[in-house]
Amino acid sequence: MVGSLPEQRDGVRPRAAGGLRLVVAPVLRALVGAPRRQIDLPRWTRGREFGALHPAIVAWLDSHFEVIERGAPWLQRAGSDVWDFCKGGVSNPFLRLTPGHGATARCVREVAVVYGFDGPLTPRLRSLDQAIPLAGWERPGADGRMAEQRVNLRWRPAPALGYPPDGEGTPPWGRPPLTPGMRVSWHSRGQELGVRRDPNRSRETTRNYLPLEVSETAVPELVADALGHHDHALVVTIHLAYYSNPNARARPHRLPRYLVPTRPGH
Repeated sequence: MVGSLPEQRDGVRPRAAGGLRLVVAPVLRALVGAPRRQIDLPRWTRGREFGALHPAIVAWLDSHFEVIERGAPWLQRAGSDVWDFCKGGVSNPFLRLTPGHGATARCVREVAVVYGFDGPLTPRLRSLDQAIPLAGWERPGADGRMAEQRVNLRWRPAPALGYPPDGEGTPPWGRPPLTPGMRVSWHSRGQELGVRRDPNRSRETTRNYLPLEVSETAVPELVADALGHHDHALVVTIHLAYYSNPNARARPHRLPRYLVPTRPGH
């Protein structure tokens, strides 16, 4: 009989833990999904602060492509694909496991420009080795050559292109540093394209996600069009988080919120 006591205790523990989960789990689900006054992204993006920031960022990103095109005039622009959106959220204060402010907002712009070009591939890629760095782009820890079919690059200020008017920090608080990223890929006629449209771009507008600009024609269609007229296609994509507000309740960069609480994601 004595030897059976531990077995009885071990049998009680799983039942107790299971009962606790049955009680706690519904409470946690209710707290996570509890309605909250979310950030009013449409109202904010119509305001003065965003109205001054957004055009400056759009022009600054466009200037990168202009510098590259001046350095490689043999590139023929086939079109551009833009995805620009803002995200915001207000977390539940009872479920915050780490220190934070609970209301955040972020905006991202991604621009992909597709070019067509002709001629021997290797000399053209060597020419890009000279043209793309003019805009301040380089490969970290590499020789910078574009011979690989897909290349990631980082940016730093160059004589032809410095920081945007707001400076080197990400608005509105100036931290973290403004760090755009670039992807470059090339494709030749007859090859499998291997480019696809990001499914996240078809997300519907909610109180936590506001698409500002989403091109109807995406990179795969633009590459196919470029290869229909040229021997090769080049895709240059710049991704930039141009707004990051970790404390959307603090002045002077306090963001408006809806009066009526809603559940997250609605």
